[in-house]
Amino acid sequence: MSVLDGNVWAVAKFGGSSVASAARWTSIAGIVDSHVSAGRRVLVVCSALASVTDRLTALDEARAAGDPVAHLLEEIERLHLELAAALDVDGPRVLSEMLSSLARAAAHERGVSSPRARAALLAHGELLSSRLGGAYLAARLADRGGATVVDARSLLAAEAAPSPSAHFLSARCPERSPIDVRARLADVPTPVAVTQGFIARGTDGETVLLGRGGSDASAAYMAAALEADVLEIWSDVPGLFTADPRVVPEARLLRRLDYGEAHMLSSLGARALHPRAIEPCRQRGITLHLGWTARPDVEGTRIGAAKGRRGARAITSRREVALIAVERTMTWQPVGFLAAVSSAASQRQIAIDLIASAPAEIRLAIDVAGSPTARAELDALIDDLRGLGKVTRWSHVGSVSAVGARSAPTAFLDADPRLVAHAADRSHVSVVVDQHQVPGLTQAAHHELFGREVDPAVFGPRWRDLQAPAEETGVEEAAPCRISA
Repeated sequence: MSVLDGNVWAVAKFGGSSVASAARWTSIAGIVDSHVSAGRRVLVVCSALASVTDRLTALDEARAAGDPVAHLLEEIERLHLELAAALDVDGPRVLSEMLSSLARAAAHERGVSSPRARAALLAHGELLSSRLGGAYLAARLADRGGATVVDARSLLAAEAAPSPSAHFLSARCPERSPIDVRARLADVPTPVAVTQGFIARGTDGETVLLGRGGSDASAAYMAAALEADVLEIWSDVPGLFTADPRVVPEARLLRRLDYGEAHMLSSLGARALHPRAIEPCRQRGITLHLGWTARPDVEGTRIGAAKGRRGARAITSRREVALIAVERTMTWQPVGFLAAVSSAASQRQIAIDLIASAPAEIRLAIDVAGSPTARAELDALIDDLRGLGKVTRWSHVGSVSAVGARSAPTAFLDADPRLVAHAADRSHVSVVVDQHQVPGLTQAAHHELFGREVDPAVFGPRWRDLQAPAEETGVEEAAPCRISA
């Protein structure tokens, strides 16, 4: 039976650092080839090259302000053509159409800022990287049948949203895809299809973005629609850790998690996986595997339905949080105060992340980095809340969470936090502190919870130990692949 006759799909998403160098694309080709050799078809989901989305954002801001954009266009073109040359791909031929499209988007509505124009421009990061990656994999895997680039807007359709900002910049796809993705990909003549993360088709056929973590969400939506065997998220770390390894080199790899644990970690700041990627997989029972593109031999994190023993799993943190306090006259058993605060946030389409209340005061923390709507509407929400009482806002604060802990680590209470929140389901304890406290508090709480003997079935090697072989060998070429089942 030809691999094209099979119904078993693997979806593999590669982050910005994974698609930004020839060495990483060598590794990607090995990962994909291993799947094809095992009889799977593969859908490769590409992020934009590292730093390109930031450059496109700067380009959009310059366009909207009517400032010169030629130098920014030249930088983006140079990055892609240099990578094309390193991959031995004919960059001018493969990328010319998309680079011309980017130039037109940069010239459109000069001096005007709109979510529609911003989405159309930012989408070019993924469109460029997937064209480049598709050409490389088509040549590299020619003896396996090659690869074909497929537009993600023909695979994902977004739902209607309540505002232009939410619709164009933070779109969501329905739980049940209105597009028969399996039938669409059945027409692809190669065992490997390459597509874009982050983008989808809007209700009127326009380009929309799936917001922060959109490439992870894209891959999960597609995996669910395909009923894939596995969804792999490949990045510059092996998976989820007991803390941010950049802050805590002693952090341990988390070998296995259930869907709920993974969702809590990612919701509270773990950066290797976006929370929106988990629910589509949970509904279909799809295994999630997080891997390290530079070293596919490292085991990574596996996420599935099986529940392990309860207990602390990680210390997570976020640096860009807004904390708001609403005070009113002290009243015994006030009626409607919490409801009024929640309603004001709901009307502005802002999610309350953490909350603590007392009879005369409510404090709420909002993840500003996680939502374009929150960033755009926060000042308006504060004006609305002034109708309920005295409002105080702290901007330079962050959150630290002990995920899986039944009680707050001593380090949390010693930090004199501005907010303490215990999850109702006892899944985490979180505090909000001044930003400068976040790294030290993360280190102290991690040492308190994980600086002793741990369960090796759950907790793997330390980050510093995993780094040592790469530093000793200067890893550039891909290590031998080990693909999850």
